[in-house]
Amino acid sequence: MTSFENQGVILEEYTEDIHPNNVFIRELNGVKPHVFELNETMVSIYIYESEHDRRAGSEDFKKRTAAASVVEHSEYQVRNVIIFYVHERNRNSSTQTKIQNAINELENL
Repeated sequence: MTSFENQGVILEEYTEDIHPNNVFIRELNGVKPHVFELNETMVSIYIYESEHDRRAGSEDFKKRTAAASVVEHSEYQVRNVIIFYVHERNRNSSTQTKIQNAINELENL
């Protein structure tokens, strides 16, 4: 989380009710996400044991959503982590840049 804080991205615990069928809170490849709020949007973070497991989680997401209409989101993958920034129609390019900078920082650890 320090990488996000370094970029001024403050993730807060998501406290709103989330529909149980929301694809961004479903278990993927045996991992449940940590769900946060960021500027009134959702961020789901899946932390896997390995990069191999992360790739399998990404494939699991693709299979589950192949025939679905999924709200607008950005997906980031770094090492053993998948991050979904669910912005729907509220995309904020400044926030996306900060998230990408945090991802870049994580890659360099």
